[in-house]
Amino acid sequence: MEIVNLLTMCSTIVGVFALIIVLVKSKEDVLHKSLLSIFVLSLTYYSFLIYMVISEQIMAYPHLYRTGIALPYVIPICFYLLGRLKLEPERPIRWWEWTLFIIPFFNTMEHIPFYSLDGESKKEFLNVLYIKGRENIYYAHESFVPVYYNYVGQLVLGTILYVLIMRKAIVCMRDKDHKSKQERLNCTWWFFPGLLLSVCSVFALVGIITKSFEGILHVVASAMYGVTLLGIVLYFFLKPEIIYGEGLQEVKPKKLKKNRSLSYSPREIEGYHKSIEDYFTTNKEFLKIAFRQQDLADALKLKKHVVSHLINHIYGMNFNQLVNERRIKMALEEWDNPQWKNLSMDGIAKEVGFGSRTTFIKAFRNQTGVCPSEYQAPTQTK
Repeated sequence: MEIVNLLTMCSTIVGVFALIIVLVKSKEDVLHKSLLSIFVLSLTYYSFLIYMVISEQIMAYPHLYRTGIALPYVIPICFYLLGRLKLEPERPIRWWEWTLFIIPFFNTMEHIPFYSLDGESKKEFLNVLYIKGRENIYYAHESFVPVYYNYVGQLVLGTILYVLIMRKAIVCMRDKDHKSKQERLNCTWWFFPGLLLSVCSVFALVGIITKSFEGILHVVASAMYGVTLLGIVLYFFLKPEIIYGEGLQEVKPKKLKKNRSLSYSPREIEGYHKSIEDYFTTNKEFLKIAFRQQDLADALKLKKHVVSHLINHIYGMNFNQLVNERRIKMALEEWDNPQWKNLSMDGIAKEVGFGSRTTFIKAFRNQTGVCPSEYQAPTQTK
């Protein structure tokens, strides 16, 4: 039991450390930062509550009991929404996805009668549970819906959401046409936490349903959340732009090595260079959200992989970087356009081919070094 206490205590400490980093250092937009903060806070507080229950310290603070009952709903929901924003930035979160938060809300509301009990009543309730055995905490009935069914619902929902993000991560990792190597590598950061959380959720679900290893379920939960929190902290250190902002790496991106496999003469490459420039000058198809590398290849009457090699060789960047550069260039040229005055940031993003405000802001900051709002301010004072 001392090992479990140590594990839950370490998980809590790591979680507090991760939460401080998110709140103090993260330069993500408000939506990303809020979801990430809630996710880390939920993991941390739930680990803390597990420690309080296992160490029986909860008897000294009975009002904390069941205050985290809805967190196993909140954790997978936040993980899913964060994964959606990162893996599919061009697709805004739909209204029905936000309604998932209704589940933990009602789960919390149904426990209000228990929360309103005085401390002595809660201590007496906990004493009975500890006398019967700690595993009985899983089957206590202090709300309208038995805790057993709540746990099953939490684990089923969690497994579904974790698997959905794993699936999206796999699609992202395989998308060589529209994702750079680094972008595909970033997708693995969502696949492996999803795999860990889904496997542990299935393990816990089987344990609760079959009642075969109830006594170690809290150990599984502690290990699962502890490893996840540790992974988040490592992610911050290995991906510092997450903490300090995308612009840190993107203002001075590393140039891709020029492809040496092209068998074209300098004159031919110069001709293709002119064709690509003419396309972006005279054709506005690249301002459509659905514009793909195949569209450019068809216009130039070349194979897609040849276009990819040419862009790499001529510009020292991949297709997505080139298109984003031209879209931001167009945005800068049209910035003072009177027709844009009444457009929101989402509207401006769509005008130049970005599927979401988030990707537009990142690309804008990459090219100019400042956010659109910061760039707009000096133009208004002239």
